Amino acid sequence: DYEIRSYAPSTWVTTFEINRLAIVAELKATKTIMEYFGGKNNRSTEIPKTLPMRNRVSRANPHHYEVSYMLPAEFAADPPGPIDLRVTLSREDETLYAVKSFKGFYPEDTGVREKVWDEKAKRLAFALQNDEHVEKVSYFRVQYDTPSLFKESYHEVWMIKRPKKENKY
Repeated sequence: DYEIRSYAPSTWVTTFEINRLAIVAELKATKTIMEYFGGKNNRSTEIPKTLPMRNRVSRANPHHYEVSYMLPAEFAADPPGPIDLRVTLSREDETLYAVKSFKGFYPEDTGVREKVWDEKAKRLAFALQNDEHVEKVSYFRVQYDTPSLFKESYHEVWMIKRPKKENKY
């Protein structure tokens, strides 16, 4: 059970962390990005925090995490430049994703452990095994809710689906 979604063009603030534990990498990366949102940028501009938060995980490099937050629309066209060299800005064209949704508790030590994310990603990859247009080597762990110990949160696994190339004669 998955769906294919199309997302409009967007601008993302991203940083990378390397750690054996996803939760540690995620927390450190989020702190770095929140500094950017808090005014640590070339305009000293505070930017409203957005959700979802996405964390790209690669099976080829399992301890390397790419954490991103979407910029609000009013900053997307002309975002303040980052001061911290670990922070990057990227614009994404309209993108298709294969999406598996689920609920769970956060943080990792109370519920949504790495193995849960990995299992959901494996199930999605298995369901899409015959679709050569879906990137299965990496996936995004996507969180839509502010982390809470006491509230079940909404999560998704995203895999990029590349458009089919048309044969032109």
